[in-house]
Amino acid sequence: MLRTAVPAVFAALLAACGYVGDPQPPLVNIPEPVRGLQAVQRGDRILVSFAPPVFTTEGMAIRRPVRFELRAGPGPAGAFDAQVWAASAPAYPVEPGENGSMRAEIPAASWIGRELILAVKAIGANGRDAGWSPFAVLTVVPPLAAPVDLAARNVAAGIEVRWQGAATRYRVFRQEPHNQEATLLDTVEGTQYADASALPGRRYRYQVQAVQQAGAGEAESELSATVELLAADVAAPAAPSGLRAVGGLGAIELAWEPSPEPDLSRYRLYRSTAGQSWVPIAEPESPAYRDQSVETGTVYSYAVSAVDEAGNEGDRSEPVAIPAP
Repeated sequence: MLRTAVPAVFAALLAACGYVGDPQPPLVNIPEPVRGLQAVQRGDRILVSFAPPVFTTEGMAIRRPVRFELRAGPGPAGAFDAQVWAASAPAYPVEPGENGSMRAEIPAASWIGRELILAVKAIGANGRDAGWSPFAVLTVVPPLAAPVDLAARNVAAGIEVRWQGAATRYRVFRQEPHNQEATLLDTVEGTQYADASALPGRRYRYQVQAVQQAGAGEAESELSATVELLAADVAAPAAPSGLRAVGGLGAIELAWEPSPEPDLSRYRLYRSTAGQSWVPIAEPESPAYRDQSVETGTVYSYAVSAVDEAGNEGDRSEPVAIPAP
């Protein structure tokens, strides 16, 4: 009876101690390889960025500090060998960047005209790593000069931005007051750009950057200086059409086709006699007017223009001439 009780008591003691199975091997705590390594030449610098790993190769969150080894150098002659490359490729310091990323800057001068191969690895607190990231390949070219003499002005099509530069392609960036960062509007050829999406009454800042093909990628210049402008409506309405005049009792009746302009404010009616200068005589809001200040027998010429809400006046219509009855 005593012998059968012993195993039961032993099992109960094990359960009380929290025993759930065989002991597990210790974690190796090796950071996952770095993914998303990016490198771009900007002016005389090579900018490198990547996101640090957050998990180990065993899928556990990294809890201890990780250090990074970034190397950049030309590929060896013949077939690529990562060990041969790493033995001769210089190491460059890495520092925290924006939004949790890591960054590095490499002077481009030593690599102009050559193909540069870059890779980085994350090394755990125990000195162990999972190897190099996927390699990034960059063709380094003579530095591109940043655009100069940036200027902006309001035109009928929106805001026109102009600059000076020797490149053939440029990126145009725009920043609005409520945005902390500029956004890319377009990549254009030539040295001017019309921002048709600019809204009157808003203030915009513009910068431009030169770009050129460099191997399979692109090299870019530093950003230009900033130009700022308050967008304004300077687009004049089209000239009204169909102006006609009819003589009445002591007056001349005038009418024309309504303007299709969405921001029309009013019309401006002009009159001239005997080849004299045009004189504005009225600003009706509707496409009709009765001119009562006429003298019988005098020939009067009339023309009408449209005025928008911003005060822009368009061209005058084709004139009509009529003798006062």
